Amino acid sequence: MQTPSHLARFTALALALVSIELLTAFDRPARTIAPRRGPPSRLTSGTGGASQPAIAQRLLYVWDNTLPGDATRTGRLLEFCPRGGIGTIAIDCAPLGVAPAAHAARYRAFVDQARGRGLRVLALAGDSWWTAPASPPVPNQQGSQNDGWNFYGALRSSGVAFDGVLDVSEPYLRDPAAFWANPLPFAQGLVDFLAGARARLGSMPLLHAMPYWYDEDARLVLRLAGSSIARPLNQYVQPLVDTTVLLENRDHALGTDGILAHSQGELATGPCILGVETQDLGTSGNALTFWEEGRAAMERQLALVTFARLNNPNLRGFAIHHYASFVNLAP
Repeated sequence: MQTPSHLARFTALALALVSIELLTAFDRPARTIAPRRGPPSRLTSGTGGASQPAIAQRLLYVWDNTLPGDATRTGRLLEFCPRGGIGTIAIDCAPLGVAPAAHAARYRAFVDQARGRGLRVLALAGDSWWTAPASPPVPNQQGSQNDGWNFYGALRSSGVAFDGVLDVSEPYLRDPAAFWANPLPFAQGLVDFLAGARARLGSMPLLHAMPYWYDEDARLVLRLAGSSIARPLNQYVQPLVDTTVLLENRDHALGTDGILAHSQGELATGPCILGVETQDLGTSGNALTFWEEGRAAMERQLALVTFARLNNPNLRGFAIHHYASFVNLAP
């Protein structure tokens, strides 16, 4: 029989081993695990059929569309990525969707340089108004699905060979009060937008950033067009994209409000990359970010998640938000 002290020592040893494995595995190919749920991710599988998760993979948000074309800052980013365990960069591509001819060359060079370092590059874009239908108009309308579809059409025609798109269009940000008063049209708008984006991007992998609470709030169990029953919103969204980037934004793995608890439903539905925050959100946001705890604490919590979900092929890695704060995170 294991005594409490034995169990504590075993847990500490397991966590230490997983932490070491995570920190040393970034440059090694992921081990193949037999597929269980969900389709393969075209971003991380690389197998053309079998699901091969890459649990040590990390995606880094880079919210700076002036960086491509700046040799000095691009060099700093590419040098930082191996130190941060980054395998994929999601780069803000707002100029490409508006004026592709004027910006394609610098983004093309950026993608080529990143690939030369063994990195993948995603086009990072999105707007809450892209989830609103053009007709009938909604109050204070500032954009529509057509804008987003046109953006992705221009992005695809730019000729920049991105490894995929990370869309961050979140409908609740348009008008939070209206969203919670009547979430159904917001949800339908999101699903319709993603279906249209999927069609316009063709074979280009589509990822979508989504909050963890789409399957936790009873108000978001909805019957959308084409469904015979009501379902949690995540079950409509996830099948439309190759991989979901789940906005966990917690600084702890365990407990009822931890990363593991909040990702259960999404990992049971399809491939997910679990997102964490590193920005300074002030005292009120301490539990949402690793800014106060620093890098070592973040590594310990991500190691716990990895250890707990080691045999789940739908865990495709972690997303770090974002470069400007992660690079300045305390050790």
